[in-house]
Amino acid sequence: AFQMTAYTPSAAFPGTASTDEPTPFIASQIVSRTGESSPYSWPYTGPQYWPQGKKVSFFAYAPTTGVTYAAPAAAGWPGFTYTVAAEASQADLVVAQRTSQDATSNNGSVALNFNHALSQILFSAKCANADFTAVVKTIELSGIQNAGTYTFATSATEGTAIEGSWSGVKGAEGYAYLTNGTAAIAKTTSDPIAGTNGALMLMPQTLTAKLKVVYTVTIGSGDSEQSFDVTKENVELTGTWAPGMKYTYDLTLVSDATAITIVPGVNTWTTGTTTNPSP
Repeated sequence: AFQMTAYTPSAAFPGTASTDEPTPFIASQIVSRTGESSPYSWPYTGPQYWPQGKKVSFFAYAPTTGVTYAAPAAAGWPGFTYTVAAEASQADLVVAQRTSQDATSNNGSVALNFNHALSQILFSAKCANADFTAVVKTIELSGIQNAGTYTFATSATEGTAIEGSWSGVKGAEGYAYLTNGTAAIAKTTSDPIAGTNGALMLMPQTLTAKLKVVYTVTIGSGDSEQSFDVTKENVELTGTWAPGMKYTYDLTLVSDATAITIVPGVNTWTTGTTTNPSP
């Protein structure tokens, strides 16, 4: 299901003057899919018919909860505020828009092609060398901005790419990708790590975040096998997460093991002082 609102501006959306505030044509309502197989039907309250001599602009998003919608004011664009939920409740936030449509556009149908508005975060790992194996137990992110305002906007690629943008991105939250993990890493080539709650869906942002990884290293075999935990924390993440992009961080695990080396040596004899006896 998705939430949809449509407007009839006095000119091409969004208008050019403060008096061009769009008029709601279809009030905000939930559109849900019906049918067991394709082609599906997407009914809404109505039906509505194309107004004569006017253009209609459509804006939609999903999920329908956790989003605070903001209608356009004056010659502006609609948008919404959003806060990323905790790991187990995160959603794939998607948006769609079609502006300045009429009865001749697509034979009267409205093609709402949804695009991902958040950034998807995944992890993989490999061992730095073949001398050990590892089990990744914890992967945590901290200092993550988790709230912002999305504003719809026009684009030459409307319907095929994200048109709007995020602003006012803020927050400093922590998110756990993996907790109590059992992801065994035994190769020097990357293995994907499945997140405890799947991929993280996080706010697009310029990163000032940090990473913490805890894993168990096993080195040696037989009677000489040893296992111990390694913690790497405050690892800086830099760069930018963009909306609609998937990022996989490939971790190179090191054992931090230093072999005990025995260096034997024999000290030279020290000559002592004697008192010679008299026969």
